[in-house]
Amino acid sequence: MKKKIYLVTLGIGLALTLSACEAPRNTALEVKKNDSQIESSKESDDKTNKKDDKSFEKNKSNVKDNKNQNSKDSKDEKSADSQKDLLNVQITKENAFDEFKKLHQDAKVESFKLETKKQDLVYVIQGYDSQKEYEFELNAESGEVVKDGVKEEKNEDKVSDIQKNMLESIDSITQKSLQDAGEGYVVTEYKLYYDDVNYIVEVKLEKDGEDISYSYDIATGKLLEKDLWYKTKYKINFMPEKKYLWFFIFIQFNI
Repeated sequence: MKKKIYLVTLGIGLALTLSACEAPRNTALEVKKNDSQIESSKESDDKTNKKDDKSFEKNKSNVKDNKNQNSKDSKDEKSADSQKDLLNVQITKENAFDEFKKLHQDAKVESFKLETKKQDLVYVIQGYDSQKEYEFELNAESGEVVKDGVKEEKNEDKVSDIQKNMLESIDSITQKSLQDAGEGYVVTEYKLYYDDVNYIVEVKLEKDGEDISYSYDIATGKLLEKDLWYKTKYKINFMPEKKYLWFFIFIQFNI
């Protein structure tokens, strides 16, 4: 009987021992399984994050490209707007001359210019009398007086006196300049002024960043000077009125 009890006790003890050993083993397996799941989840998150980063960089690049394209389009539009037709404006040269004379009847006209200012075509007329100097600006499209400046200044030595009928020669001289420059050039500015000897018409043309300016004697219609400005900052100067053709090249350095 005692032997039987001993065997039963030994069996129970062995069963408890095996059960105790199995529990840590199962726990270890579960921990290992959980660790594997965590690593897998982490790798998945890393892949997702990398994918999101790539997507973000791609979107960022697209935004930058769109911004650059918009900037380029804006510049192109601005460039196109700046090249307005100076030969076909609402307010004629003669109208602008008359408007100046209405305000300053006794003043003499020293210079007469049409140029582009802030995307607007503007007549700029400078005049004087014995005691004052005037700077008058008129919008060539709307007829609005932009500026009418007056400065106290004695002008006893000045002799410039541009007459209204002199303005007629500007159109023929600008056409002559365009024909000489060649296809694609547009007029960006013209000016009639007195250089202490002759009345001069100066015409400025532009094409793809290259500028040409012409100076003509208004009385004879002869070309006095022609300047070519290139993108490379070279200036070529022709003076056909001299006995020999003078050719000058000036290099501008930006320091």
